[in-house]
Amino acid sequence: MNEQAPRNNLESQIAEKFAHLSDADLIRRMNAAPDFGYDDEAVELNRRLEAVGLTWRWSSKNQVLIFDPEQEGQR
Repeated sequence: MNEQAPRNNLESQIAEKFAHLSDADLIRRMNAAPDFGYDDEAVELNRRLEAVGLTWRWSSKNQVLIFDPEQEGQR
């Protein structure tokens, strides 16, 4: 059985769920979510950022920080 199929289906469902939101809207939702209440948003933000070579992490102020991993020597 192909293990990728369920993941791709789940990722597609998450992408559809947030298709109406901009990246900034997604980040605002993550910043405002209670601890660990942002899983779907994180999956979608990861997908969007990966497509343009970026990633994110929490800043010291518990806010989403977008960065280029190549510029920070993270790859």
